[in-house]
Amino acid sequence: MDEISLEQSGRQHAVGVLSECTGAAHCLADVVCRPGRLFAPLPSGVTLERAMQFDVGGVSSRTAAFKWLFEYLNSRPQGTLVVQDVWFTAADLTARQPNYGSHFFDENGVYFTLGSGSLSVESLGKLDREIKSFQSVGFYVETDLRSGDDARSHRAKGHYFEQLANDAIAVFISAYDQESWIVWEAAT
Repeated sequence: MDEISLEQSGRQHAVGVLSECTGAAHCLADVVCRPGRLFAPLPSGVTLERAMQFDVGGVSSRTAAFKWLFEYLNSRPQGTLVVQDVWFTAADLTARQPNYGSHFFDENGVYFTLGSGSLSVESLGKLDREIKSFQSVGFYVETDLRSGDDARSHRAKGHYFEQLANDAIAVFISAYDQESWIVWEAAT
């Protein structure tokens, strides 16, 4: 997979998507405006023109995308991947309990977490299958958010995830008909 730079048009798209969300995802609109690079991991040979068609699929396989994400996250410091199901709410949890091990909720949404020590292509796929919204937004922080082996679901206090989003070192916005992501990475 190549990391295709998305330039200013990609940033405008990312901010537009995030601005329509609630909770941490909404806060990430400001984060992706900070210094850093914005790119899309796509198969070799994909042109910039094609990479700018964010809503059109048929460009990548989910397997290749998850392999890339696994390798990318493994090259980062220890931390936690947080994925917000942007349309799923705490009220929805009573109707359908997720099968995924660790999730948090607050008044703005449901957040699934995966610590760097538990990363694998399979665990990323399992987390992805829990997301019920067509749009998903994730971010990576250098914080360990393990919830404990005996706890599967927790209510987060206040605006915990919105505050945590400000510490993101990477942001992942689903694109290309859920086949890959637009990725923002903090400047080092």
